[in-house]
Amino acid sequence: MHDTEIEDLLRRLIDAAATGDHDALEEVAMEVAERVSCVRTFEDDGVLCMNRGLVIEALKDGREFQLQIVRSR
Repeated sequence: MHDTEIEDLLRRLIDAAATGDHDALEEVAMEVAERVSCVRTFEDDGVLCMNRGLVIEALKDGREFQLQIVRSR
């Protein structure tokens, strides 16, 4: 999985949940289940960072992605 793919997957997942589109949410949730092996918090994974965040591990190739949560306002 590449960075653009995880970006699109997360955007569609959050958008479907936010808009209440249950069909789209079910579809993207199935795709997440097929493509993501696990999600851990930065704290659980021992990531040294001042921000909160998630480590997302891809199922097929084992690549890891980090999603930092930064409040902008």
